[in-house]
Parts: sequence; structure tokens; C-alpha cells
Amino acid sequence: MAELQDPANISTDPRWIAIRVSRINLAISAAGVLLAFPIMWLLVGIPLAFRLAILVLFVLAMAWDLHLILLKGRQSVRSFYLFDRDPAKQPDAASATTSKLGIRLRFARAALLDGDSGREGEVLPGAFVSPWFTTLRYRLPDDPSWRRYWPHIIPLWRDSLDAEEFRKVRIALKWK
Repeated sequence: MAELQDPANISTDPRWIAIRVSRINLAISAAGVLLAFPIMWLLVGIPLAFRLAILVLFVLAMAWDLHLILLKGRQSVRSFYLFDRDPAKQPDAASATTSKLGIRLRFARAALLDGDSGREGEVLPGAFVSPWFTTLRYRLPDDPSWRRYWPHIIPLWRDSLDAEEFRKVRIALKWK
């Protein structure tokens, strides 16, 4: 894994794409909460204690979702940049054919990660690309083996990036 430059120098590097909190994602999550609460009380055949237990679990899940949407999580990605991977530098031939794109990441709480200012990984195929929403799937070199089946995902909404950066990310994911 290549070490990244000092975080103070990253701000001047034009390759880094900063991720903002998405208002679209917040609105969709709020709409889900507002629609789910009345539906919960329409379940007539279920005892009140069971409905209240489901409601508490639902509120906890929504609090966690809000925590992730606001990019407050320890592993929340705050900025990244994509780069072409050099197949000659890959350790084995199998990983050289899996992805043409690499990714460098900066996390929200980099100070909590033992002073780690960024990580480098590979972009996995199978990204969802649309004009409003894009998912970027990636894997880090030290991930456990189960991450092959459940990779890291960065949800990118249209309002979470600048328009030109969002277009460039969509093109890179679609054509590389």
C-alpha cells in the first residue's frame, strides 16, 4: 500500500474530490421515517408492547442511518480520488485483471485511525451509475476475506459533489 502525502498538501491537489452531506439523501430518509411511523400504528393485530419494541428498534436504525448520512462515522469517506492502476505493479496476475481503477481515500476521523491520513485500494466492478445517484464499490488491501462478497460502498448523490466532479466520476466508473 502506497503512503499518501501529508494532509496539509492534499487541499492543493486538484485530484481530491471532497464529499459533502447530501440533502437529497436526507430528504429521502426523512420521507421514509414519516411514512413508516403511521404504517406501524396501522398494524392492528400486533400487541402494543411489540409495536413499541419495533418502534424503538426503528428509531435506533434511523439514528444510525442519520449518523452515516452526516458523514460522522469512523470509516466515513470525506474525500477520494480515482487513478489508473498500473498492471505491472500489481503483486499477482489475478488482481491485475480485476480492476483498472484505484482509489485513494481520506476518512472523516483520520486522527482516530492512528494518524492515518488516507488509504489506497481498488475500485471494484459493478458500480451503479445514473444521473442522480452513483455507487462506488471498493476494497482495501487489508480487508478480511468476507469483503469480497460485501465490499465498501460510497454513495454519491448529485448534490454531494460538484457537478463537474460528479460527471468525471460517472465517466470513469462507466468506461474503465
